[in-house]
Amino acid sequence: MKKINRLLIAFLAGLFLAGCTTVKELPAESLTTEPTTEEYQKARQLLTAFLENKPDSFVSLLPEDKRQAFDANRFRTYRFSIVDSLGEPKSFRYLTTLQMPVFTPYVWQVAFERTDKEGKQIHGEALFRVIVGKSKDEILIVAFQFL
Repeated sequence: MKKINRLLIAFLAGLFLAGCTTVKELPAESLTTEPTTEEYQKARQLLTAFLENKPDSFVSLLPEDKRQAFDANRFRTYRFSIVDSLGEPKSFRYLTTLQMPVFTPYVWQVAFERTDKEGKQIHGEALFRVIVGKSKDEILIVAFQFL
């Protein structure tokens, strides 16, 4: 009986004294100002080239090694898959710059619109992220994707 009481006390102590981790929710920003850096401007140009369906402009912003893998034809295929599933891009809004030690990710909210088989308008949104890095004095697009 003594053993059971000790186990019960130990269990209850562990239950009530165990440390809980809480995550603090930061207040939402009421207004996010777009950055003015060259890195941001290059990332934004990549997004607008995609939204405006300008494959040559889009590909020209990529580093040389990425241009070989992601040429104008691959751009068209990628854009077609996005438009086919989400619709035509209608607008975008800068959301945030994430803090990372080496690279800088920029994130936008992109609004899409498409028509279903019955002719009804469908609106949706997706996040677009561009990761930018620097090599010596050159600004490089490291990666991009819809999330």
